[in-house]
Amino acid sequence: MASGAKKSRLIERIYRQQWEKEPWAEGWLTSIGNAPTAYQSPNGAWCKLCRINLAPHKKDLKRHSETEKHKGKIKTPTQNTLTNYGYVDAVATQKSKILDIKLAVFIAKHAAVTAIDHLSELLKSIDQNKVLFENLKLHRTKCSGIIKYVVTPCILKDLVEAVGNSKFSLIVDESTDISQTQWICFFQQFAQPTVSTYSHINSGQ
Repeated sequence: MASGAKKSRLIERIYRQQWEKEPWAEGWLTSIGNAPTAYQSPNGAWCKLCRINLAPHKKDLKRHSETEKHKGKIKTPTQNTLTNYGYVDAVATQKSKILDIKLAVFIAKHAAVTAIDHLSELLKSIDQNKVLFENLKLHRTKCSGIIKYVVTPCILKDLVEAVGNSKFSLIVDESTDISQTQWICFFQQFAQPTVSTYSHINSGQ
């Protein structure tokens, strides 16, 4: 007996590279395979500006390109500067880099990243002789980059070496914030011969 019910059919969406050449996707759209390792998945799209993975659906991708968050990250054409021609600013000395890293680590441990905007201005106002913090130019964007791309890889490397073949406990939790961004947090705890316990927290999208 034939059934009158219609069978639903699941359509698997596949990322198409030709989308990248269309005007609405130029400069920001790429395959999820080109995303950082932590964000990669079997199939999908990646926004290089917003740094989020997206469903490989053309209408959804176009809708994302029209959001205010995405438009705000589109860079305006930059003017030619000396740094574009290989000139290195004397301000970027070794001491200023060390200062930036130390402040970024402090913020990561004790405060929200937005606090660095006020902390930087406060330190420069305290330094009346303009010796220590005269060239301090650390704000939330740069601070986040230092934490994510400089401090975190070093801590992760030390963590892997410290754990070695030791036993450890792992707690995993996930959540979604008000911007619909999904986060997952890993809490790892293990024992070291020289220290009673060692804990490490890592989180990511």
